[in-house]
Amino acid sequence: MPTPNQLSNQNFDNNLLLNLLNMPDRVKKVWDISGGYNTLTMLVDQLSGSKSRRIYGMDGKFEKYIIGRNNVIQPINGISVLNGNGTLTVTLADPAYNLFRVGRTVLDSNNFEGRVITAAAGSVIIQPLANPAVFVAATHFNGALAGGCFIKDGWDSSINQGSTGSSSLYEFPSPIYNYTAVTRANADWFRRNESATWVENAGKYWYSSIDVFAAQQYAKQEEFRAREGVRSQTTSLIGGVVNQSGGIYWAIKDTANDGRGGVVRPMATNPVAADLEDFIMEIANRSTSPNTELIALCGRGALANIQTNMTLQYISNSGVLNTFGGKEVKGLDVRTYSIAGVTVKFILDPYVSDKERFPELSAAPGGVIGTKRSNDILILDEGSFPAVGGGSNPAIERCYFGDKDITYGYMNGIGMQGGGMPISMNGMTFNQIVSNRDSIEFMIYSDSCPADAVATNMGYMYLNI
Repeated sequence: MPTPNQLSNQNFDNNLLLNLLNMPDRVKKVWDISGGYNTLTMLVDQLSGSKSRRIYGMDGKFEKYIIGRNNVIQPINGISVLNGNGTLTVTLADPAYNLFRVGRTVLDSNNFEGRVITAAAGSVIIQPLANPAVFVAATHFNGALAGGCFIKDGWDSSINQGSTGSSSLYEFPSPIYNYTAVTRANADWFRRNESATWVENAGKYWYSSIDVFAAQQYAKQEEFRAREGVRSQTTSLIGGVVNQSGGIYWAIKDTANDGRGGVVRPMATNPVAADLEDFIMEIANRSTSPNTELIALCGRGALANIQTNMTLQYISNSGVLNTFGGKEVKGLDVRTYSIAGVTVKFILDPYVSDKERFPELSAAPGGVIGTKRSNDILILDEGSFPAVGGGSNPAIERCYFGDKDITYGYMNGIGMQGGGMPISMNGMTFNQIVSNRDSIEFMIYSDSCPADAVATNMGYMYLNI
């Protein structure tokens, strides 16, 4: 049999080997190896009922008001002081804290009780009740115990006859805020692009895909923004004030500023089953619902670790047709894990599994599988929060400023008059030239926040080394 560099008397057109080695593979289809990125933004759309919310805040700033942080509780600072009349003076960790009220029963971390007889900023004086009948400073309300000790408000304890009302304790809604941010995408289509190609896009030559791929790149950008964005408003060195929307990771980590934050678990070692279960339980315990449903977006390394080293016997495959928040989602391979009234739907997350975008490796011990970011676990709240006055509010939603969420269009140039056009422009007429350029310019504009979250019941576990 002749080798490729030898002469052959076979007909060239029929010489399969020579054709394969010397001619391009002229097929019409194109293989897209970029990977599906928009898992989070798709879930945001489903969980919010496929509705973006229009906001009207000045300069793209919008607020939400939350309540529910109404527990009266404080860490105890050191050993409480036993007074001569048998009462205890309890020093609070926050010297300005003054929400404990006279006449109410309080408890410590071991459920020992006392009645508040004096309350002031940074301290309370309590008398003993039945449990215990006599205070021992080393045992009761002792902040120096291993693991610390808290004092917690319990209930009102009024006298049997001639009682008076207790002091009021109001909860005012706390504002949390985010920004919508202007994002744009453009694509130029020149007449010289209109060359015939073997590869096709929806039955036309490849140049007809220019606007389609610009839109796909924009969607990919929105996934980046929905995850990695950190809320800010800064002045650009190239001119003007620039908003940046806070994404899901920022919202979960925002435990100090807004009070919207969730459960953050940076891991210095590869997580084991106890780490995962404790992580899930802490998130679930933030909700009073007896049955909690959570969504876990897992990198390929995290999912392999879970299935190989942790809970294989507890996880069942739910298939590829699933519902989230009452909405059907097709094409996601979902595995379900249930424990103690908590159901977690594990979904492979292509975003963090992309080795090209996240090539970094982890130095964490414990047999880490794959790259560092492929071991991320992002847990979302599938439910909603009750709204004061009735109804409910989504835990995560897309918001926008202006008349429309996303605006797109085409600007026709002189050279394109009567020429070819993108697929999306089929059926449109171009009697007006708006530019002297030899092009059609495709533009996308949005002033939006892709994933604003009240992340109280959400969590993020990741390797930090």
